[in-house]
Parts: sequence; C-alpha cells; structure tokens
Amino acid sequence: EFLTFRESSVQQLEILSQAIASNSTAALAFDNAEDAAGVLAAFSADPHIVAAALYDAHGKVFATYPKALDAARIPAKAAAAGYHFTRSALIGVQPVTAGADRLGMLYVESNLDAMYARITRYALIVALVIGVSLALAHLISRRLQHQLLAPLPGLGHTPRAVSERNDYRVRASPRDR
Repeated sequence: EFLTFRESSVQQLEILSQAIASNSTAALAFDNAEDAAGVLAAFSADPHIVAAALYDAHGKVFATYPKALDAARIPAKAAAAGYHFTRSALIGVQPVTAGADRLGMLYVESNLDAMYARITRYALIVALVIGVSLALAHLISRRLQHQLLAPLPGLGHTPRAVSERNDYRVRASPRDR
C-alpha cells in the first residue's frame, strides 16, 4: 500500500503540475507575474500543496504560491525536471514549454500527510484485527481445553483398577454407556 500510494501521489502531482505549467505559458511569455500568481493560486484546490514556484527562462523565481511564501522555502534556481521524495514531502519540477521553446520551470512541493494518515489508519485496523483474533483464539482454546482435558482424571483410575482386580479387559466407562 505504501508503494502504491507513492506511485499514485507522483502521478497525481505530475498531472496537476502539467496542467498548471500549461496554463502558465502565457504569463511567462508575456512577462506577467500577476497572471502567473493567479495560475499558481489553483494549487489551493489541493490542501497538500505547501509551496510552488514558477521560474522564468533564466531560472529566476517569477511567481510563488502562496503569495507570501518565504523565499527560503523554495530553491533559488530551478532544479532539473523530475519528481522525488524527501522525508516529509514529494517534490516535482516540471518544464513550462510552448512548442519547442522552454519558457521556464514549475516547482511544486506536496506534503505527505495523506500518506501518513493512511498508514496510521491501516496500522490501527491491523492492531484491531490482531487484538480481536487473539481474544477469539483465547476463548476457543479455553473451551477446547475443558473438553479435551475432562476425560483425563478418569484415566487415572484405570491402571489402579487393572492392578487391583487383575482385570485386563477393556470396559466402556459409565459415560460411554
């Protein structure tokens, strides 16, 4: 589940980044930072996106999301395109192109809160299933223990009766009759 979630997270972020990068081409081509900030504001639809930046063709920050983002939160220059995980985030860098021309790069950082919440939920479910299974196993074993061990005290009388009476014939116990 962990690996599947990671793969689906990359796919979702890549699709979202491609859409935002595609919508950013006009803002970069016409050097309109306000429009670029408006396009990046679409990231507000995903609560896990914590930072985004649009870089111009020279690799300098052109617009950020959220608007008041601390400059230390994002790289000063655009990194190479691709997606990778850190301990607490999924980071994606997507080229912004118009035809064959590269107009800039899009940087997106998504937190992993959804993944950690899902893992916690699954761990609780597993713990609950194990706890219920152990309780049921204990109840079943106690019941079977009484059924299996009940005839044993009667077996203690058989060797004594055989030795006292010299009676080696097999007889059915009173319970069996």
